[in-house]
Amino acid sequence: MRSRTVTELADQAAPFLVEELHGFEERAVAQHWAKDPEGVAERLAALAHRFSGSDWEEGALEDAVRGLAEEMGIGAGKLIHPLRLALTGRGHSPGIFEVLVLLGRETALKRLTMAREHLAQHPGNSA
Repeated sequence: MRSRTVTELADQAAPFLVEELHGFEERAVAQHWAKDPEGVAERLAALAHRFSGSDWEEGALEDAVRGLAEEMGIGAGKLIHPLRLALTGRGHSPGIFEVLVLLGRETALKRLTMAREHLAQHPGNSA
């Protein structure tokens, strides 16, 4: 993601500068959450569990995500895209493993919990 203006830079930086996200991009929700909110919530819970015991550096986090995907018999994208939306509120961001490191374990786990709560409260319309 490249910023061409200061406004774009501020918009792209926002998820990293706030404690709580204030909504999720509707298009990304439709694409990555709305079709299977219960399954997404389960995958986010599995990620949170895996992350709670992982070293908090890019390589270890990538291994955790890809290993979980393999164990679940799904493509890594089925974890990465919902994870990105849960962490940033957006469908696009810098590399997800960089995002995780930048946010830190505590914030990342808190946002995963918030995303799961959101999915439970809005299963048919997760926006």
